[in-house]
Amino acid sequence: MGRLLAWVQLSTLDRTNYFEAQACQQQGISDVSRCKAVYHRWQYGGSVGGAIIKDKLFFFGAFEQKREPGGLTVNSSSFSALTTLASQTSSFAGGPYAFPVTTLPYPYIDDLGTVKFDYKINDKQNMFARYGRQKWTNPNDQVGSPSSPFRADGTQSNTDLNNFHDLVITHNYVISTNKVNSFTVHFSDMVNAILASPVHNFTYPVSDGSVATNPNLVFSDGSQTGQNVNVPQETLIRKYQFRDDFTWVKGKHNFKFGGNEIYFAKMGGYFYSGLGYAATFWDEPNCIQANTCTAGGSGGSYPEGISTPGALTSLTYSGGSGSTAQPPWHSLGLYWQDDYKVKRNLTLNLGLRWDANIDFLQSQLGSGLTDSNRTIYWLRQTMLSSAFPTSDPGAQQIQQIVGNTGDLR
Repeated sequence: MGRLLAWVQLSTLDRTNYFEAQACQQQGISDVSRCKAVYHRWQYGGSVGGAIIKDKLFFFGAFEQKREPGGLTVNSSSFSALTTLASQTSSFAGGPYAFPVTTLPYPYIDDLGTVKFDYKINDKQNMFARYGRQKWTNPNDQVGSPSSPFRADGTQSNTDLNNFHDLVITHNYVISTNKVNSFTVHFSDMVNAILASPVHNFTYPVSDGSVATNPNLVFSDGSQTGQNVNVPQETLIRKYQFRDDFTWVKGKHNFKFGGNEIYFAKMGGYFYSGLGYAATFWDEPNCIQANTCTAGGSGGSYPEGISTPGALTSLTYSGGSGSTAQPPWHSLGLYWQDDYKVKRNLTLNLGLRWDANIDFLQSQLGSGLTDSNRTIYWLRQTMLSSAFPTSDPGAQQIQQIVGNTGDLR
């Protein structure tokens, strides 16, 4: 058996609200529908399930997708400035240094799928396995947003890909009428990659004879061209988990024993901020070409246009590995718990838990931001370095569990 679903939301079917109408009036627009926010969403999916072997093996599967088509609009003054820059540099080596666009795609697509199998081994044992996968993309999220026109060109485009994999396998065993054991293996993997995806490329000659591809050019009005300063970046998390839970009911006691081991195989990734060359100009291309600049610190005189000596306020180069990767580490935990039913309406909970995060702090903390996990580093700074642990606590973490559950009736 199975089912299908579909849900659609179109802003074209919505009525213009009071605030949108007010915005139209303030801008002198008589047609209030032109000020209505555009928002469309398509969401659809389905599921199917049933028996593969009667009373023995069962399956279930589901898929769902959400789509929000959208686009980004350029700031009109930046489009004019970058159009001028493209004209000024069209004859330059590796030019032009700008590829103005009026819009950039900004779709959000989210795919989610799940498959599950249940297997009855016998009257005392059963297993189940579940695999889930999610993938969503949102290109050009580093360039701008629908509510804020972007001030760049096609060379600043980026991709944003997120992939999640999750697999769980569990075996349950009823040892006797008062004893049950459950063993679980869990694998999860996450990748977030935000990479440069320029619509066009340009190159700029460097003094050593090489060329720089898409150096970041920044102007006084906020207009930019070249590689986005927030790319490339990637985050990886991959872990393997093994867990066992044993339950034993004895008289008024409900004992629970268990252990949990997590192996973090991958943590971190890389993040480059402003990778490569970046040139910042005193003024913006339109006034530079017309030689009418007055606000910039260059004195406003550009007899040679964009090539005028002194047009730049700064020229920088950023390199390095940009790595945020951390060495693998383990998290081990053991616990004991007793739910003691003192009387019908009162249960006392007692327990003890021991944890060891092996090699965690040693690998995460260094002398500064370049060799430390940023979150842990700033926590250490906030809490004062003398009070924050700077070495692996090893097997020294013990927690007590005390509580009660009661019914006042």
